[in-house]
Amino acid sequence: MEIFLVRHPPVHTKGSHCYGSSDVPLIPEWQKGARAALSLLPESGDAQVWTSPLGRCTQMADLYESQAPRDARLREMDFGSWENRLWRAIPRAEVDAWVADIVAYRPPDGESFFEVIERVREFWGDRLRPESAQPVVIFTHAGVIKALLAVLAGLAPHIAARFQLDYNSVTKIGVARDWARVDFVNRVGLSPGGDLGPLPRPPSK
Repeated sequence: MEIFLVRHPPVHTKGSHCYGSSDVPLIPEWQKGARAALSLLPESGDAQVWTSPLGRCTQMADLYESQAPRDARLREMDFGSWENRLWRAIPRAEVDAWVADIVAYRPPDGESFFEVIERVREFWGDRLRPESAQPVVIFTHAGVIKALLAVLAGLAPHIAARFQLDYNSVTKIGVARDWARVDFVNRVGLSPGGDLGPLPRPPSK
């Protein structure tokens, strides 16, 4: 089974906000970069499609396949009391604790990366079958893509959590019953005008 994991386009926020499970709008010109990402995917009629229910993903998914099925387990990590706050307004001690233990730390009233991994694992068990020859396309968020890398490719959570994933990027994984491979991570397509989006960067150390 070939699985294409697509991160949503850039969002429109005022300042550097923490937004995870909150629904925030896309930038007005989001479709150009989105179409470049879609050029890396299989034909829509040939693929099984799933999307996060948050608007920044459903708009892109519906550009690929109208009324793509939603699954709440594909939503971004819930940052609890940090949601919709400027990063600089969040207590530094809390942010430092999260950075020090990015897998297990849970923001107040939120969820940890480990908990995201567990709900993504549940989605995988319910929705997907590795023996299927039909490609799968999932429109989702950076945190969920990292969790899927941990679940499907067997990466240690603390390694998967450190990957850099740009807006409008595509990550491709091949999965069978007894093996998995990562074909590429954070790939961007060629925009209609011939412009490359952000070049892939290596994971943070």
